[in-house]
Amino acid sequence: SCLRPHTSAHQTDLFRAGNMSFLCAGDVYRRDEIDSCHYPVFHQMEGAMIFEKSSDIDDAFVEKELKQTLEGMIRAIFGDVECRWIEAYFPFTEPSLELEIYYNDEWLEVLGCGVVHSNILDSCGLEGHKGWAFGLGLERLAMVLFDIPDIRLFWTQDPRFL
Repeated sequence: SCLRPHTSAHQTDLFRAGNMSFLCAGDVYRRDEIDSCHYPVFHQMEGAMIFEKSSDIDDAFVEKELKQTLEGMIRAIFGDVECRWIEAYFPFTEPSLELEIYYNDEWLEVLGCGVVHSNILDSCGLEGHKGWAFGLGLERLAMVLFDIPDIRLFWTQDPRFL
């Protein structure tokens, strides 16, 4: 079997099944150096939205909708925080972005996202459609919301995390 470096592996199955929008969660495995914010196993929530086929919908429209949606979600979770967008690279989206928030006097990366590559949509029978996707680490979200100082605590026998 293959260990997933992200939850994007679910995208094509969900798109082919006719899902035009979804949220899913999964285990993610990476070769991260272990420290208080990084661990080689974590849980990621992924979301995606595919728009109906229209000549009015281009990548700029999709990116604008993506940013508005995710900033709304983040503000619902964290309150009225300052957001900034950073250009990034992810293999399944172009353009690709990271969303950072100013929280407790520091900038924190909270998710990665982007406009789904057209070849992925085409291979799922969604030729001519446009869409976006994002992924966020659930442990990091919990760390911020509940003042958990070290991601390694999630993987201990500490009864507060069982």
